[in-house]
Amino acid sequence: MERGLHEDDETALDRGIQLVRASLTGDHRPLPIDGEARHKLSLALWSRFGRSADLADLDEAIRLGERTLSQVEDPGREKYAEFVATMLTRRYRTTGLVADLERAEEVCRGGKGAEHDKDLPTVLLALLHDIRLTLFEAGTDLAVADDVIRLGEMLLGRTKGEDHGFMLAAHADVYALRFQRSQSPADRDKAIEFRRRAQDTYGLGAERRQVTLELHQELLQRWNQEDQPNDLDELIEMTSALVAEQEGEERVFLLRHLNDLLWARIQRTISVDDLNSMIEVLRELNRLNDPPDGQDLSHLCYLLALRNRRNHAVIDLDEAVTYLDEAVAAGRASVEAPASDAHQMEGRLSNLFGTLGLLAESTGSAQAYNDTVEVAERAAGLFPAGSTDSVRPLMNLSTSLWARFQALGDPADLDQAISYGQSALDTPGLDEAARVEIGATLVVSLAFKFHRRGDEATLRQALAVIERGIDASPAWVQSLQGLIRAVAHHIEQASGPEPSADNTTADNERTFRQIHTGLLGLYEQTLWLSAAHVMELGATTASLELIDQSLKLLEEALELSDEERRINYLGLRGEILIRRWQISKERPDLDRAIELLVQAAAAPAETSPARSLAAHHGNSAATALYRRFRRRRRANDLREAERQLERAIGHAATTDTELHQQMSAFLDHIRDFGVKTEVSIVHSDIMEFDKEDLISPQAMMNLEAWKAGEARKSGLSWVHTQDIPDQTESSEPPTPEVI
Repeated sequence: MERGLHEDDETALDRGIQLVRASLTGDHRPLPIDGEARHKLSLALWSRFGRSADLADLDEAIRLGERTLSQVEDPGREKYAEFVATMLTRRYRTTGLVADLERAEEVCRGGKGAEHDKDLPTVLLALLHDIRLTLFEAGTDLAVADDVIRLGEMLLGRTKGEDHGFMLAAHADVYALRFQRSQSPADRDKAIEFRRRAQDTYGLGAERRQVTLELHQELLQRWNQEDQPNDLDELIEMTSALVAEQEGEERVFLLRHLNDLLWARIQRTISVDDLNSMIEVLRELNRLNDPPDGQDLSHLCYLLALRNRRNHAVIDLDEAVTYLDEAVAAGRASVEAPASDAHQMEGRLSNLFGTLGLLAESTGSAQAYNDTVEVAERAAGLFPAGSTDSVRPLMNLSTSLWARFQALGDPADLDQAISYGQSALDTPGLDEAARVEIGATLVVSLAFKFHRRGDEATLRQALAVIERGIDASPAWVQSLQGLIRAVAHHIEQASGPEPSADNTTADNERTFRQIHTGLLGLYEQTLWLSAAHVMELGATTASLELIDQSLKLLEEALELSDEERRINYLGLRGEILIRRWQISKERPDLDRAIELLVQAAAAPAETSPARSLAAHHGNSAATALYRRFRRRRRANDLREAERQLERAIGHAATTDTELHQQMSAFLDHIRDFGVKTEVSIVHSDIMEFDKEDLISPQAMMNLEAWKAGEARKSGLSWVHTQDIPDQTESSEPPTPEVI
C-alpha cells in the first residue's frame, strides 16, 4: 500500500487496500495498531477516490476516519480531524449536500460551540474558515459571511509574512463576495482596504501582481459606479505600474486602458501633464502596432492639436508648428487606414480638419488653408445631402471656407461658406441645440457680407436665421454684436454728408434704424443672460478664466450701448467683479466693484424697471461695502452702506416687496452694528479676519481658546517682517463660569 501511495502504482494500491482490510477483521490486534492501520486504509481509499471518483471509496474513507478520530484523545486529534473534515468538504463538492459541510464543521470544532473557536489549532481554524466560506458561496445568508469574517480576523492575528498577505487577500475575497450578495458599498470598501493591505505585505512577484489586478478591478468597479476622483487617480498610477511590467499584447491592452483612464481625468481637470501622458501612450501604441491602428493615429492627431491650443501662449511658433506637423502626419495616416464605417472615417477627417486649421492659422500658409478645405470636402462627401449625418461635415466645410476667405480674401469663399452653412441649418430633423449653434456661426458670415456689400437680402437672411431661435451663449452674443455693428455702419454711411458708397437710400436708413433698435434690445437680453450664466459658472467652479470671459463680454457691450443701457451694464460688471474678488481675494476687484455698483445705483430711476434695477444695485453696493468694512474696519464704509440701503429701500417700496423687507432688515442690522462697543465679540466678524490688512491670524484660535478656558496668544509679534525672537505673551483666561 505504501508503494501504491508514494509511487502512483494503482495495482499495488488496490492490493494494499485488500490486505489492510483483511488485517482489520477480528479483534485479535491491539487498538493502537488497529487505529494506525485504519488510518492507512482511509488514506489509501482517499487516494484511490482521487483517481476513480468512486463515491463508495470516499464514504468508506470517511467512516474509517471518523472511527479513528473517535478513539484519539485531544492532544493528537488535530491531524485526524483535519483529514476527516477535508474529506467531508470534498464530498460536499461531489454531492452538493449541505449536511456534509455541517459534519465537517462539527469535526473541526470537536463538538464544541462557536465560542470556543478561538481555542482551535490554527490548522483547524483555517479549515473551519474555508468550510464556512464554502457554505456562504453556496447560499446568500449574510450571517454566514459575518461568521467567515470573524474567523478570518482570528487567523489574521495568528499569521505573519507571506501567510499574512495570503490571509489578507482571502479576507478581501470574503468582503468582495459579501458585496456581490449585499450590494453594500461598505463591503466593497472593506474589500479594497484589505486588498491594499495584502498588496503592501507582498513583495515583488506573482502574488503581488495578482492582488494588484484584483484591487485594480475593484477600484475600477467603484469608480464606474461612484465616480470618485481619488479612485481614478489610483487607477492611473496602478495601471502605469502594470504597463511597465508587461510586454506584447498584454502591454498593448494595458496601454489602451491607461489611455481611457487618462482621458476620463482630462475631461475633469484638463491637466497638461495628463495630456502629455496620453500623447506618449498613443505614440507607444503606434510603435507597438504594425501597422498602427487608424483610431490611435487619429486620437494622437487630436491630442497633439489640443496640446498646441492649450500651450499656444507659452510656446514659440517653431515649436507649435513642430507639434502640428506631427499631428498632421498622424491625421493623414489615420484617414488612409481602413475604417469600420463612414462615421468612423468622418471622425478621423474631423480631427485632421481641426489640426490643419490650427496649422493654417499658425503659419498663414495658403496651402494649409487649401488642405483644410479639401479635407472638409472629403468628409462632406461621405453622407447623402440632407441627412443629419452630413451636418457636421457641412459646417466644417463652411468654417474652412470662411477662414480661407479671411486669410486670402476670395469673395467666392465667403459666398460658399454662407451657402454650406445655410444648407446645414436647413437640414431636416436637426436638433434644437445644433440648429442654434449653426445659426450663430452663420450670422457671423452674413454680418460680414452685409457690412461689406450692404445688400438688404443678406440682412434679411441674417434676420431669418435669428427668428428661427437663438440662445444666451457667448457665440450668439458675438454674432449679434457683429450684425449690430454692420447695421450701424450702413446707418452712418447713409446719414453722412457724402452719398452712401453702397447706395443706401433714406428708406433703407429708416429700416436699418428700426432693425438696429430691435437688435439692440435682443442683444441686451442675450448679453445679460449669457454674462450671468458664465459668471455663475465661473463662481461655482472658481474659474477666473470664465469670470474674465464674462467681463470681456460686457466691455464689448459698452461700445454698442446708449447711456441708459451703459448704466445697467456697469451694475452687472460690478456684480461680476464681486464674484471675481471672491476667488482672487484681490483688493482692486472689490474696490472697483463697489465703485461701479454705487454709480449704477445712483443713475436716474424714472420708470418701474429702472427703479427695480437701482434697488438691486444699491443692495449689492451696500452688501459689498459692509463686507469691506468687516475686513478693513473703515467707518465710512459702514455709513455709505447705510446711505445706499436707504436710497434702495425707497426704490423697492413700489417694485419689490420681498427685496424691500430684506433690505430693511439689513439696514437695521447695520445701524445696530454701528452702536456696538468695541470689545464685543461677534462670531461672524471673527470669521472675516485674516482676509485683508493686518488683522491678526490668531483671532479665530484665540476665540476657540477663550471658549475652552485655555491660554491665548497676544498675537503682537506676527506683524514684524524680520526674524526676531518670539515676543508673544500668554494671558490666562477667566474661568468658564465667568464666561
